[in-house]
Amino acid sequence: MVADLIADYINELRMKKAAMLLENSNMNVSDIIFQVGYENESYFYSKPVQAP
Repeated sequence: MVADLIADYINELRMKKAAMLLENSNMNVSDIIFQVGYENESYFYSKPVQAP
């Protein structure tokens, strides 16, 4: 479905932004999670990590 593809794309963008912030900022993980648009830390941690 198109909606699934859009959601996957948005999650990919969020995870890339989170990775960039983790590598290049002094922000803590909780702040980064909310900065990239996740409202729930548990949801963020449940996302599988994919190697680039």
